[in-house]
Amino acid sequence: MAKLTDGLYGYEVAMLLLGIVMFIVLLLGLIARMRKGGSVASLLPFFGLAIAMIGYPSVQSITIGKDLVTIQKSTHELTASPTNLELRQSIKATLQKIQSRPIGDASSLTTVAAAQYALGDDSAAKQNLQRALDVDPKIPAAKALQQKIATVDRVTELTNRLQQNTGDMQARAALQSTVSDAGKLPIANPNALTEIARGQAAMGDYSHAIANANNAAHIDPNGPGGRLALSLKAAEARK
Repeated sequence: MAKLTDGLYGYEVAMLLLGIVMFIVLLLGLIARMRKGGSVASLLPFFGLAIAMIGYPSVQSITIGKDLVTIQKSTHELTASPTNLELRQSIKATLQKIQSRPIGDASSLTTVAAAQYALGDDSAAKQNLQRALDVDPKIPAAKALQQKIATVDRVTELTNRLQQNTGDMQARAALQSTVSDAGKLPIANPNALTEIARGQAAMGDYSHAIANANNAAHIDPNGPGGRLALSLKAAEARK
C-alpha cells in the first residue's frame, strides 16, 4: 500500500482508502441481501462510486510510475547527449508534473534528483538527493549521484584555491586528479560543465575546457558558460 500511495496527495490517499472500505462494506451487504433473496439493485450505483474512488488515485499512481520511468530513461539519454535541447525540454515538462507531489520512495526521489541535476537545478537536486539518502543511505543510484556532485564541487573548490594562489602545488595536483575524474563522468548539468571547464583551463587543457564551455553555452546561452568559452578562446589565441 505504501508503494501504491507514494506520490499521491492526501485527498487521493483518503479517496482510495474510503473507496476500498466502501467496496468491502457494499460487498458484504450484497452477499447478505442475496442470501435473503432481497433486491440488490439499490446497491449498484454505490458500487460504481466505490470503484471510481479506487480507480482515480490508482490511475494517478500508475501515471506517476510511468512518468518516473520516462524521466529516468530520458535523463540517462541526456547525460550522453547534453546539448539535446528538445530532450532537455521534454524532461523538464515531465518533471514539472510530478516534482511537487509528496514522493517519499528513495528510488523515486533519486530519479527526480538526477533529472533536476541534469537540468541544472542544483539546489533542488541536492535537497531531493538528501531526502533519498535519509530514507535509504545505501541506494546505489543515490550514492553515485552524490559522488558526481561532490566531484564537481571539489573541482570548483580546488580551482578557486589555485586561482587565489597559483603556486599552491598541493591544490594543483589535487585539481588535476579531480578534473580527470570529473571528465569521465556523464554530465548534462550546464553549471557543472562550466566548473569542469574552469578546472581544465586552470590545468592548461584549453581544448577540453572550450568544448565543455561551448556545451554549457549551447544549453544555457545566458549562463556563465558562454562568457567562459569566449575568454578561453581569447586566452588560447594569446598562447
